[in-house]
Amino acid sequence: PRGYANLVLDDIDGGEFDDARDHAKTLQDHAKTLVNISQKARKLGVTRGSDGNGDVQLHPAAVQIRAAADAVRTDFACANVRLVELPDRDVVCAPTLEPIVRELVENGVQHSGSSTPVVSVTAGWEDDELVIRIEDNGPGINASELAAIDAHGETQLRHASGLGLWLVKWGVDQLGGTVVFHRREEGGTEVVLRIQAVRSE
Repeated sequence: PRGYANLVLDDIDGGEFDDARDHAKTLQDHAKTLVNISQKARKLGVTRGSDGNGDVQLHPAAVQIRAAADAVRTDFACANVRLVELPDRDVVCAPTLEPIVRELVENGVQHSGSSTPVVSVTAGWEDDELVIRIEDNGPGINASELAAIDAHGETQLRHASGLGLWLVKWGVDQLGGTVVFHRREEGGTEVVLRIQAVRSE
């Protein structure tokens, strides 16, 4: 970004106002991207919060998943976000789950390529884990992104698909879970989250 700021100043000094405007627009786009990344990182950090005694507060997974879907519906009115199945209300986990699900649903909407993107969320209790499947009707995650995710490397993930998927991976790690991405044969992507959760009494 600093390079573009210098270009803007040079363009103005040289009387190249159209070039200055173009470089300023690029600088503005970079700034917006940084703000967006910062907000997502802060959201994940805040939701790791404890009750003041060092104990992580647990919230119903169904409530968190519904809140994530509602937020995406609000931000993307054209999106059809379907909650196919939700876990029972007694399945609880740390509040980091909500921004993770929101990021994945939002990612499915943004990369759909359709004027009416469809993202389906199915969640339930399987083998003492919370399992969440998120499917979209997009073109499917590309091979370079899959390779970067499989490599478990922060640098590769940042390079391949921005910080969003890396934040998802980091958040899932914090929850003691796993995240796996699949290209669906019928098109689109399926993301499977397996999260350590508990059933409240």
